[in-house]
Amino acid sequence: MIVKNYLNTKIPTSLALLIILLLSVLVGRFAWQNYMDDNAERIGASQVKILEKKGGLSLTKLKNAEYETCWNPGIGKVKFTNGTFSQPSQLSNEGWSVSIVEDKIASGDLNNDGKEDDALILVGSAGGNENFYELVVVLNYNGEPVYAGCHKLGDRVKINSVDIKSGEIIVDLFIHAENDSLCCPTIRETFKYQISGNKLIKMIEI
Repeated sequence: MIVKNYLNTKIPTSLALLIILLLSVLVGRFAWQNYMDDNAERIGASQVKILEKKGGLSLTKLKNAEYETCWNPGIGKVKFTNGTFSQPSQLSNEGWSVSIVEDKIASGDLNNDGKEDDALILVGSAGGNENFYELVVVLNYNGEPVYAGCHKLGDRVKINSVDIKSGEIIVDLFIHAENDSLCCPTIRETFKYQISGNKLIKMIEI
């Protein structure tokens, strides 16, 4: 038995079946590859959302919670909107603004209640070249953020990382040596903090 193509050329049936099989494989592979690519994009987007904030309170809640700032205590507790707060201030004609450093957030249980709390870094400015960094602790009470204290870290320090281990907050950073330019701190330090009696305290290493 033979099969004719549209040029009226005689093709053996076995060869025709082989061609059809090869075409089917190619079409199927193309469709599968497109499916995998589409899903890879969706998986990638999902992973970005997961990696955005692991554990503790949601980033949205942290960015819209109430905080105090150790660098400008006169303003009291203020409501952040999308991770920032600003208002006129006696410190400067340009006012005072402060923001959450979103890539320096650590989560872990700080008050031994089985719920993951958060340690944040805030950076404030009064309009000049200064960048005032501070550590802020937020406790997790039934899924809601509750401000629990702050501690100054310094002007124009460099924060390497923030972590929570065994109920302790560990801040790895560079601070200024006596002769350092303000732009470029050179002394690497590790500061440790913990919640004690509902207050944030710096641990003293002996």
